[in-house]
Amino acid sequence: MNTKILRITIGLLCALWFCATPIELYAQRIKTIDDLFASYEQAKGVNYISLSPSLLKLMKDDLDEVMSNITSLKILTLDLKTQEQKTLAARIRTDALGLVKQENFEEIMKVREDQSEFSVYLSKKTHQAQALLLIADGNSELMLIGITGTISREVINAVLEGKIGIL
Repeated sequence: MNTKILRITIGLLCALWFCATPIELYAQRIKTIDDLFASYEQAKGVNYISLSPSLLKLMKDDLDEVMSNITSLKILTLDLKTQEQKTLAARIRTDALGLVKQENFEEIMKVREDQSEFSVYLSKKTHQAQALLLIADGNSELMLIGITGTISREVINAVLEGKIGIL
C-alpha cells in the first residue's frame, strides 16, 4: 500500500514539475518590452511597427526635446476577428501583464469604457532606460505600444495628449 502512495506522490510531483516548467521558461523569455514585441511581431495577423532611434530623431517639431529622449517606439496591433486571433491576443495579454508584474511596472493610468480598457504602465528603473507600456484592449482589437528611453513627464504628457501620433 505504501508503495502505491509513493508512486502516486512521485507522479504528482512530476506532473507539477512539467506544468511549472513553461512558467519558468516564460519568465526567462520575456524580460523587456523589446522581448515582448519580438515574441509576437512575426505572428500571423499581427501588425507591427518599429520606429528606430534615427527616425525618431528626424521627427522635429515642438516635440524635438521629447523625441530626443526616446530610443525606441514599437506598436503591435491585432484584430480580434477569428478564434485563432483571440487565442493569440490572450497569450499576448498574459505575456504583457506578466512583464508588468515581473519587472515591477507601475500602473499610472487606466480607463475602462464599455468593454474596452486602456492602461498605461511605467517602469520604475532608474539606472537604465525606462519604459512605457500602453495596452489598449477592446472587443475588436488589441494594441500594445512600447516606448523606451528616458521617460520624463513631457514624454508621458505627449503620449497621453496624442502629440506623438500613436493613439
